[in-house]
Amino acid sequence: MATELLNLVAQEKLNPCITEILPFDQLVSGLEKLYHHDTVGKIVVKISK
Repeated sequence: MATELLNLVAQEKLNPCITEILPFDQLVSGLEKLYHHDTVGKIVVKISK
């Protein structure tokens, strides 16, 4: 399923609305924004080493 979604994005048939990209340490803040409907699009949490 993930491969199919990535293919749709690559073909520009799917364009997710990403409002914010947050570092992992701000995960709780992002969840609170979603819970309180303070965002229109998606919130992405960046996980890195």
